[in-house]
Amino acid sequence: MANVKTNLNFHQTFSPDANAISMLLSVAEERTAYSKEEISDITGIPTGASSGKVEPFIKYAYFMGLIEDKYKNKKHLLSLTPLGKEVKYQDETLQEKATIYLCHSNLVLSTGATLWNFIFSSIIPRYGNNLRTTVFIDALKNHYKGIDVNLAPFNSSYNGMFRKLSIFKNTPNEIKFMNTMYKEPYLYIYAYIIMKEWENLHEGVQELTSIDLYNMNMDNKLCLSRSDFDKVLSILENKGMIKVERLLTPFVVLKLVSANDMIEKIYSTI
Repeated sequence: MANVKTNLNFHQTFSPDANAISMLLSVAEERTAYSKEEISDITGIPTGASSGKVEPFIKYAYFMGLIEDKYKNKKHLLSLTPLGKEVKYQDETLQEKATIYLCHSNLVLSTGATLWNFIFSSIIPRYGNNLRTTVFIDALKNHYKGIDVNLAPFNSSYNGMFRKLSIFKNTPNEIKFMNTMYKEPYLYIYAYIIMKEWENLHEGVQELTSIDLYNMNMDNKLCLSRSDFDKVLSILENKGMIKVERLLTPFVVLKLVSANDMIEKIYSTI
């Protein structure tokens, strides 16, 4: 529950912004410790004494797997992750749809933002892609007992940074999550995200039963139908990234590559 309290409303009411996160990647490339006020001066991202956008956007970039943040003496020492270096090199302004999809897919993982992870790993698998708004709100209240959940940044992110993905719609009465179609050029994004979550949830484990694999809810986290997710697994097997032992019941999947192995290949097919 400690993670819920520290992570749930990290956004301070602000939804993610690709331009701001892009500027933070440039700051992170310097590997210099700055106060939030100094980062604001460098990037133009507004901040204040007790609130502002700098620190929420730092956390978004962190949850998207793009930067590391060492905070000491009221200063942030930002650095690029291997993924962040690749994204900055390939799509510095974070405008390509593939980059937005990659950022969103990281955000919903177990190492991502608590609210996004709970919605895509628990609510959607339990209630489906179309559900009444009251059911959605009740599920959040039951999970985050006694904590005020601010949904505004989540909702507005799908009209902002994640708009190109077309995966979320809400009305006063209904919530809809739409799957994306399988895209062959995204193969190494799929592979990276699957391997990363495998490593997050099953550290050091190189083989999983099909039950454990599907319990990771990777189809929902990747916004794919189950049939498209199975198609991804089949292609990963054909490419030698996984091996499937089908003679066992339930069948067993062997992991043959790491998430980091995939990073330099992500943009090679896009």
